[in-house]
Amino acid sequence: MILIAAGTGLAPFRAFLEERAEQAGRGEATASNLLFIGCRHPAHDQLYPADLEQWRRQRVAIIHPAYSALAGFPHRHVQDALWAARDLVWQTLQAGAPVYVCGDGAQMAPAVRDCLIHIAGTCGDMPREQASQWLQILMQEGRYHQDIFGSH
Repeated sequence: MILIAAGTGLAPFRAFLEERAEQAGRGEATASNLLFIGCRHPAHDQLYPADLEQWRRQRVAIIHPAYSALAGFPHRHVQDALWAARDLVWQTLQAGAPVYVCGDGAQMAPAVRDCLIHIAGTCGDMPREQASQWLQILMQEGRYHQDIFGSH
């Protein structure tokens, strides 16, 4: 799975990751989980830091954070972290992973969609129109889901 969330958008993904942690604890093989999360500052508004650390230690999720108010951090927004990991994201998508997006519908969700189109264009060697169609196909196949708030 590819999970992309900003702020409280992380909350709905806890169930997915808890289930994967349980499966891993029983010795079951689980698919790769990429978690892209954003907040302003990890010391002030990072949700569930202990859970995130546990999932990272258990290798339940590969965590790609973004911090908009942490000076010098390389990724300000989740789409920046997504783009930085574009090769891994593309490989995971090509392996059949679903994408789940949760959070702001006015800024974050459209930026994530645009970033995925850019990733498809770059990594999949597609012109923008074809990459846009590729994202539409993901949606039609039920592999792209979003739970967003605000304008979209």
